[in-house]
Amino acid sequence: MAMLEVDDIHTYYGNIAALKGISLTVEEGECVTLIGSNGAGKSTTLRSISGLTPPRTGDIVFEGENITRTPPAAIVRLGISQSPEGRRCFPRMTVRENLDMGAYLRRDDGIAGDVERVFGLFPRLQERERQKAGTMSGGEQQMLAIGRALMARPKLLLLDEPSMGIAPILVERIYETIAEINRQGTTILLVEQNANYALAVSQRAYVLETGTVALSDSSAALRTNPDVQKAYLGG
Repeated sequence: MAMLEVDDIHTYYGNIAALKGISLTVEEGECVTLIGSNGAGKSTTLRSISGLTPPRTGDIVFEGENITRTPPAAIVRLGISQSPEGRRCFPRMTVRENLDMGAYLRRDDGIAGDVERVFGLFPRLQERERQKAGTMSGGEQQMLAIGRALMARPKLLLLDEPSMGIAPILVERIYETIAEINRQGTTILLVEQNANYALAVSQRAYVLETGTVALSDSSAALRTNPDVQKAYLGG
């Protein structure tokens, strides 16, 4: 059984169908990516999994438990956390306060150790521990958004457009860290419009088009696929 199984979900915004039968799986330990153009349904897929925009039909199963109608806070407790599109840091809170918010639902004694883990992954956050998040660059805020999601100690980490609006040199640093997070044992489902970065860091990928899965394969195979190169890789 896969860690995550998404089976034929249809998700709507009002009467508009955003997802039209998405199915995918994520195995424990994998990094899987969803690529596609704007409006393809990538972010909506993550929102459906995390309970923010539940599907109208279909099923989402996490570690054998159906979570299709589970509230978002309960989904975090089960082990899924998300770094959202646009980062959504709390601008008037410090870096450390944002990280503490990521651990809001936890009652264990491992929080301090996880703060140190985040600082090890993103040393720049330690340098700015007392700085207000709203005064940092977009790349630094993206590091903080990922670090905040890690503070929930997720089994499955959902990353939504981590390269959006960030200087190229910081994008490379962030993607190096995403690869390291995966090597450390955290399973990742990644949404990314920059297919070059996404396919380089993931093992498998799904190509989404207008709310459906158009193609799925290993990331290595998709990087050499002529249609994918033409549409998403600048080939």
